[in-house]
Amino acid sequence: MIFRGKILWIWPKESIQKNDGSTMIKISFVVEEQTDREYKDTILLDMYNDRAEAFANTYKEGDLVSVTFGGRVRDYTNPSGVTKKICSLTALRVDLEWAGSSKSHSSSDEDLPF
Repeated sequence: MIFRGKILWIWPKESIQKNDGSTMIKISFVVEEQTDREYKDTILLDMYNDRAEAFANTYKEGDLVSVTFGGRVRDYTNPSGVTKKICSLTALRVDLEWAGSSKSHSSSDEDLPF
């Protein structure tokens, strides 16, 4: 599925310990649909490992992006023995459509053509 919108929040990268003792890198971010509708769709997405590193080094809050993502549902059994379903959306690809007005994307007066 593809979703186009503005990056509202980017959480700091986190290192997660896996059951086998190895670690993985995760980054989460929120994208809000860019539309004239009164109620906009907003989704929370995750990226892992190399993709998370590349995302953190490339995108900023305020950027307009096109995100290709997939969803997964898995079982989680809590310490009390109750099993619940957990849904997660994983960004598979992110393409920049327009760089937003974040500090790292701002230009100086010297860059203006006039």
